[in-house]
Amino acid sequence: MKYPATAAALAALFLSRSIALAGDISWIFHPSAPGSDGPTAKYVSADVSGMELTFIPPLNWSVTPTRFFPPNKIEASLSVDAVKIDAPALWTPDRAKAMREYILTRGLPKDAQNVQVISESLNGINFGGRGSYEIAIGYSSYGQTFATDTIYIESGAVQLQFRLGCLRKDFDELHPYLRTAALSMHGF
Repeated sequence: MKYPATAAALAALFLSRSIALAGDISWIFHPSAPGSDGPTAKYVSADVSGMELTFIPPLNWSVTPTRFFPPNKIEASLSVDAVKIDAPALWTPDRAKAMREYILTRGLPKDAQNVQVISESLNGINFGGRGSYEIAIGYSSYGQTFATDTIYIESGAVQLQFRLGCLRKDFDELHPYLRTAALSMHGF
């Protein structure tokens, strides 16, 4: 598995962690076959606040306990974080606006430049009547151009945050995998 130690990679890693309000889910992966960049999985599972969650990671992506890495992409990863919440709330335009402002003012590296909202979707994914919020942001940092996309879905006392971080040039190719991962989630 490739772990680049460049400033750009560290910036992307920082961004993918900075938006989450709590720790990672530690996934248990159920292996298929070893891949050239590391182990791959048929599906992964985790116990989150008493819910047994399972989902199917993208085909041929290598896995670690907390991240998923696409083949042949150096600075890209997908993660799923769980945040404990008091109670699920509806995603309204006002709540989405507040989340967007939070991300744009506190969720990016301090040196981020040329920040732009690439896309935004309120309730674009319907999980059995539960709403969702998705926001994709592009920015420049350390001489590289990045993109990050996060999908927020809530149930009971948990908010799941599906997050993709990658170079901007890879975003259009990798973005569908984030939505597929979110839609493959079971037990939520």
